[in-house]
Amino acid sequence: GSIALVWDSAQTELQINTMSDHGAFPLQVDGSFWLDGNIWLQADGQQIGFTGDNPAIVFDNTQNEINVEFAQVGIDQATAEAKLHVMQKTADNPAVIINAQTDTGSSISSIEGGALHIYNSDNNDYALTIYSDNAADADNPLVRIEADNGNFDQDMMVVKNDGDGRAMLIESETGSASSLFITQSSNTGTTVNNIL
Repeated sequence: GSIALVWDSAQTELQINTMSDHGAFPLQVDGSFWLDGNIWLQADGQQIGFTGDNPAIVFDNTQNEINVEFAQVGIDQATAEAKLHVMQKTADNPAVIINAQTDTGSSISSIEGGALHIYNSDNNDYALTIYSDNAADADNPLVRIEADNGNFDQDMMVVKNDGDGRAMLIESETGSASSLFITQSSNTGTTVNNIL
């Protein structure tokens, strides 16, 4: 099919349209392509837009990364309320999967520390929160950590505090459940209400 270049003087824009539906891109650039301004690509109702006021997507092939600057990204979320806002609308699928297929470092610093790393030194508030207002129809706990191999020989969780605050605070606001319940293999469970 052929390509038509249409100048719309009423809207001061240049439109690139295919004259026939042949399943190919209406414009292909083999090499460098530079635009100092705005570009809109539209096909079948889907579009990618770059507008002014500093939003930008920058691909730096020297660093193998894509930078989204001065903008918030929403996935299945029309109005993003964070730098990355993911709305999960498909049943039985997680909103985010992180699969680290190489060692991520055995030390913790500002730039390393596991498959998921949170750097919080410049923040005076929470580093990680999980909030739920679900009622009795919840089917699972809010957090589950599982090592599914009999040869796993490391601690499941380590809490280390070099400051003056508590290493851990467990606060239960219900009288019908224990603050801490410990079971080990087939041994009898241990209930802990108060630890001095």
